Amino acid sequence: MPAQGNHARLPLQMRRTMRKLNLVTLMCGYLFSLPAHSHAEGYSPHVGQPHPDFTLPGIADREPVSLSQFRGRKVLLIHFASW
Repeated sequence: MPAQGNHARLPLQMRRTMRKLNLVTLMCGYLFSLPAHSHAEGYSPHVGQPHPDFTLPGIADREPVSLSQFRGRKVLLIHFASW
């Protein structure tokens, strides 16, 4: 048989805290479910088409390296995102 009296209900402060936590959890879930907008929106690589040129620092000496420096060679580009 369930407990009766003061033990049956949580204190008012605890209920308010639980409501706030539930609201924050729901709001976070809603925000994380929204679609993310990327800077490359609308870009889609196609087989056989040249990739747009870009420049990044080199791994060994941190000197700038551009994709265009490898024109005519086989290059493997891996597109990924982590979120």
